[in-house]
Formats: sequence, C-alpha cells, structure tokens
Amino acid sequence: MQETTVPPRPSITTPKPQDIIALPTSGSRGSAPSPSPAPTSERIKPRCLPIPPFPDVVKNRKRGIEQLQCVAVTKQNKKQKVTKGQSDGCNEVPSGPKSIAGSPISAVDKSQNNGVTASSSLVVRSTLGRVSNRQKNIMVKPEALRLPDATVSEYLKGCARLPINPAPKKLLVSRQFIGEMYGGSQFTLLATSTDKSRNFIFPTPDINPDMPTIPGNPGLLLSCRREMTQVICTLFSRNETKPARWEYIGEYESRLLRQLSALEFTQQTQAMKNAWAKKIIKVKKWPVYTGIRARIFLRKDGQALTDENVEAEILRITSKATQSGALNASDVIKALERGEEQLDIIRMTCVSYDHRFVKDIITQSKSWTQKSPNGKGTSKHKAGKGKKKTVQMDSESSDSDS
Repeated sequence: MQETTVPPRPSITTPKPQDIIALPTSGSRGSAPSPSPAPTSERIKPRCLPIPPFPDVVKNRKRGIEQLQCVAVTKQNKKQKVTKGQSDGCNEVPSGPKSIAGSPISAVDKSQNNGVTASSSLVVRSTLGRVSNRQKNIMVKPEALRLPDATVSEYLKGCARLPINPAPKKLLVSRQFIGEMYGGSQFTLLATSTDKSRNFIFPTPDINPDMPTIPGNPGLLLSCRREMTQVICTLFSRNETKPARWEYIGEYESRLLRQLSALEFTQQTQAMKNAWAKKIIKVKKWPVYTGIRARIFLRKDGQALTDENVEAEILRITSKATQSGALNASDVIKALERGEEQLDIIRMTCVSYDHRFVKDIITQSKSWTQKSPNGKGTSKHKAGKGKKKTVQMDSESSDSDS
C-alpha cells in the first residue's frame, strides 16, 4: 500500500497595520455617492465608541459671522501671496507642484488613490519643527507645553511618517463650516459628526507645538481626555489665526505614551502652570478634571482618597446646589509639581488620509451659506462687523484641552 504524502498547509501571514490601505468611511451629510468599496482587507473602518463618544455639551451659543473664502496661493518667493477666489467655505493652498490645469481643486478631483500606506522611514525631528514653515504665522504661547528636542525625538523614535499620494493640498476651513456641514460642537477639543461616522479632534499648535501640523506627520499632545485613544480621530490643526482657519491633517490613532513627570511639569513656564491650574479648577464638564480637583482637595483637607469620598466631592463640584471644597491655583500647581497628579502625554500617529473627505469639503463649501448669530443666512461675500470677535471667541474655548 502506497503512503500518501499530505502537502503542508500554506502559512497565512497577517498583514501589518502599515501594509493595510485605510479608507475611512464617508457618511457625512450631503456627501457625494461613494465609489464601490474596496476589499475588506484593504480598508480600515473607523472605530467608534458607544454613542455619544464625544459628548456635545456646548449648544446654542451665539457667535459672530465668520466668512469663508477659497483662495489660490502661488509660491513665487518664500512668502505666500494670497488672492481671493470665488468659492466660499474653504481655503486651498497648493503645497507642492503647480496644480493640474491651473486649478487647485482639479488635482483632488482626478485623484484615484483614496488611501495610503505607511512607510518604514523614521521621522526626522526637523520635519516636526516647533512651528513648521507652513505655519510660520502661528506664535507659540507662553502657556504651551515645552519639551526638549531630545525628549520629543525619543518619544517619536520609530514612529513612521505616513506618505500621502497624491500629495495633499493645504485646505483651510472654519469650525463654523465643519460644525454646520458635518455636525459636532464648534467650541470643544473633541466632537462627533452628526451621523456618528467621524470623531473630530481640534488641538491648536500655539499651545501644543509638537502636535501634528503637516498631513502624515506624527506628534505629541498634552491632554487628559483619554477618549481620543479609543477611536480613530479626524484631526484638524488651526494653522491660520487671523481669521481662524483649520487644516485637515488626516485620520489619526492616539496612544497614551506616558504621563508628564513632576520634574517636567516643574520645568514648565509659570504661564503654562497657571493655565492648567485654571483649567482644573474651572472646568466642570469633564470627569477627568473634576476627579483631579476632588483628589487635590481631599489631600489638602486631610481626608482619605476613597472612591466614596472622591465621588462625593465630584458631586459637590458639579452641583450648583452644594459648595465644593475651596482650591486655588497654587494648590493645583503644588500637587502637579509633587507628582500627586499628572497630565497625559498622547502620541498621535497618522493611519490614513481621506481624499474623498477633502473632495467632499470642497464640494460642500461651494453651496454653503454662513449664518449670522440670529440664525438667518447672510451674504457669502460679507464678513460682517462681528468677524474679529468671532475669531477671538473661536480661538479661546474654555472647555478645550488645546
């Protein structure tokens, strides 16, 4: 009887995350019909927390008028010369070679690659600059987190930059446009789109100089809002301030790297310490901050840090009917300098860049009409007297981590 040799089963290699083409789903209001979906193995579906992942608690706030303009920018020297376009809702700045047929939008329209793959090349510190050349008009504030270059390089060591093909254009929009067209609060760090398909994050480089400000780049963010580590976030960076304009940077995965040490906090500027002390004392909407405040007071008052005591103090902090324990900025700063409480350092890594989302933003901006504070539509080409005030309010959100 002949022996039958059974051929070995072929091995199955699980693709690495950097080898997967990520195509975030686009379900935003008013978006164009999506093309046929790519094979399952070639796309990453954005993960969402139980609804609502990012609670929208700031509603019905009256704001001034913020006009949107599309601009075409040509680079003749190192300085950018801006000319007014005819479309509203976005600003598009070519960041690379001249756009197709002289139209900055046509390069996006002719794009056939809706996802990008990761590269094994390591990040070069110079590409992350404190404020890169593309955001040279952004001034870093005294209250910004400042870490030594060597420390930042160590934290980002081995973290690859995501190459994007075709090269992205610098598309600038306002928070008002994003909020009205896709949903989510206009005044918080984290927001969720109306259809729950996107989790937006809006940090600012003026107080987070090592955050990603160039599409595809990784970066660091100082924030205690760990909700962002549970989802893929659509990242916008405020790369223009007068007026406030936000650039789409990509789809980002966030990871808790570690916490700011007592020594690192002690070495920060007094302005930075005061800003965080004020946030911890004043902000009552986010449990992470009320928890820090409660524990600091209990230590000061000589009470045990039991769950019951902490929960009771948090209830007093958030309730209007009761009086919480008194704290001042010095109490909070000392607790952080002693390491009794710590702030989180989040590492953000780009996993994909959604060209279809960019294309939809451009399409929606052409028909978008901004609203005045009384809820009525206004002319697309009239900024109104409240424009300057709108920028100031938009850039200083009391509940934002950035």
